[in-house]
Amino acid sequence: MNEKLPKQKPLVIYVPGLYSSTLKNRDACVRKSAFNPPSSLLKSFVLDDGDERGGHKNLSLPILWSEKVTDKGEEYFQGKDSIEADGCWKFVQPKLMMFLETLNSNGLVDFHLIPWDWRRAFEEASNMIAIKVKEISDNDPLKRKIILISHSTGAMVTWPV
Repeated sequence: MNEKLPKQKPLVIYVPGLYSSTLKNRDACVRKSAFNPPSSLLKSFVLDDGDERGGHKNLSLPILWSEKVTDKGEEYFQGKDSIEADGCWKFVQPKLMMFLETLNSNGLVDFHLIPWDWRRAFEEASNMIAIKVKEISDNDPLKRKIILISHSTGAMVTWPV
């Protein structure tokens, strides 16, 4: 008997590269608090108020590092703030993003985007990405293999996953 088994749609995860994730202030009630370089960075330089720091003053991370001892040993984390990654610039990889979103909307793949906060240490970003990939995998009732696509620095912070 030559019966074909129904194909499962692939589970695809995309991790964008450096500066490709858009950032937003989760405490703000309007979208105007989003940070999308290079346009918002250029705007901040043009509208600089004379502060010697220049640039995105409200994007800088707290300069506090905390140590946490886990079963993996010591881990260090940068200070927290209310800014988080919330999406991906469509024009960074426009053809790839359009292709993946079209496949997803047509039911051909199960697509997940994992944006990451490019201001943070790569080790911290890598841990966050690993946790999200594991959550996606654990929540997949079909237990499919994951096709992990990454671009530029996204590959570096994804590699240990």
